[in-house]
Amino acid sequence: VRAGRAGGNFHFKKMKNDPSLILESDLSLKGFVYQTESGANLLSSPEINMSLNSRLEWNPAEEGIYLKMAVLDSPMGKIEAGGRLLGRTGELQEVRMTASDLLLETIPQYWIFLKEAIPFNLGFSGQSSLEMSFEGTLDHLSLHANVDFTKTLLTYGRFFSKAKDIPMNLGLDYLIKDGKILS
Repeated sequence: VRAGRAGGNFHFKKMKNDPSLILESDLSLKGFVYQTESGANLLSSPEINMSLNSRLEWNPAEEGIYLKMAVLDSPMGKIEAGGRLLGRTGELQEVRMTASDLLLETIPQYWIFLKEAIPFNLGFSGQSSLEMSFEGTLDHLSLHANVDFTKTLLTYGRFFSKAKDIPMNLGLDYLIKDGKILS
């Protein structure tokens, strides 16, 4: 870490005659800059300003954790999440994550370790959105994801090119059972 400030607030609430404990948080990074080594080179991130606001409820009677709301505002876009984890069974219920107006070209700028991981001939810029959902237990988990690349320019060398404003959606459905992808 080269520079920056981190700050935040945590609020715990307990209502009378309700077994739930509520945790609300507001966290922020201002002017955060980090460096990482890549071979003989030292890579630096640009300044990062981001905030995370969340509301979490824990119900000990149900042994459940309910993420009512989590919103991450970052230079790359906005990410929202919510859902429930049942402690007795380890079951995820209605766990959803959405990322809107992701600025794809900024991802390797801020996650600098990706700069060398992305193939040289792969190009992308513009906005994208992502929706993901998880349901089930860790030994029988279903995952659904949809990525909208309509507002994205995508290229792969001379082999593939997709202009902005041409519809393109990528949908994925997985069933993971006992740590193995079944479909």
